[in-house]
Amino acid sequence: MYVDDILITWSNSIALQKCIQDLDDHFAIKTLGYVNYFIGFEAHKTANGLYLTQSKYVLDLLKKASMQDCKPCDTPLISGFSFTDKGEQFSDPTLYRNLIGSLQYLTHTRSDISFVVNSLSQFLSSPKMEHWLACKRLLQYLKEYNWFGASFSTYGMVFL
Repeated sequence: MYVDDILITWSNSIALQKCIQDLDDHFAIKTLGYVNYFIGFEAHKTANGLYLTQSKYVLDLLKKASMQDCKPCDTPLISGFSFTDKGEQFSDPTLYRNLIGSLQYLTHTRSDISFVVNSLSQFLSSPKMEHWLACKRLLQYLKEYNWFGASFSTYGMVFL
């Protein structure tokens, strides 16, 4: 058996050490200590638990799209907007596909973008300019509502 990455948390440090020891008795493991960044998630340890966010991941997405300096917006999609398969072809479908795939991974902590990401993913084979513009708007929304200055318990996952 091969496991590339595993994160184990426990509120009881003695039980945590016992679990790690049991794993080490049966498998070759390497314990790296406290986690800071794990498969796209930032980890922040507080007295209440371990909070996971993807704020760095959002910044990396903005850079990938060359939108780190974009103007933020309040909503992920224009109200009443519906996607069609008509219109001008987007010139870089590979960029579109990469960003939509990355946005799908982001929905683990951002359920507020699930509908838009799902809608945009239906046009991966032949993205149009309207799809690209909607993707850019979604990225602008993510810039506006990234986790900076917000409570991690509001947008992250809590493991106690």
